[in-house]
Amino acid sequence: MRIVSDSSFPEYEGWGIPPMTEAYRIVLADDHSIIRNEVRPVLELSPNFQIIGEACDGQDLLRLLGLGVIPDVLITDLIMPQMSGIEALQNIRKMGFEFKILVLTMRNEPDFPCRSFAVGANGYMLKDAVAKELPGALAAVLADIVYLSPAMRKRMPDCCRVPQSAVSNSSSAVIAHCGKSSIQDIL
Repeated sequence: MRIVSDSSFPEYEGWGIPPMTEAYRIVLADDHSIIRNEVRPVLELSPNFQIIGEACDGQDLLRLLGLGVIPDVLITDLIMPQMSGIEALQNIRKMGFEFKILVLTMRNEPDFPCRSFAVGANGYMLKDAVAKELPGALAAVLADIVYLSPAMRKRMPDCCRVPQSAVSNSSSAVIAHCGKSSIQDIL
């Protein structure tokens, strides 16, 4: 697995994703409908994506999964009422779900990407770059490439930077590059 930090992932049919006979299923989880409304049209530009569900907080997300609405990719915020995105991701991975997770957040503090990767996220991007980065970020995580928003890469201290050349078999292996010895150190 490679790690990328920009939207220059090689394009194929405009998205960098191999063509599918069926669209990738997407679930959006964000407490702000304005963000869900901003993401939806970006995804609708490609026939490769179908939004199959939306949740307004972590508990709502877990209920949706419990009803059998299982995505190929979850796009989620971190800070939501009732149950945070971090708590939801912890529960999702404990439940055995292995779908891809792209964190879409306003949180630009350096520790948040490491915390997200520690609980199973496959990518991390900021909300202010949806139109520019979302296609490349989705292409990356669907190709088993950890995505880190360029704005975050610049903000992270050296001890938390994920090297461009890092290679691993799962996103949790990225934590080794964050200068922490265990998930507990990060959370």
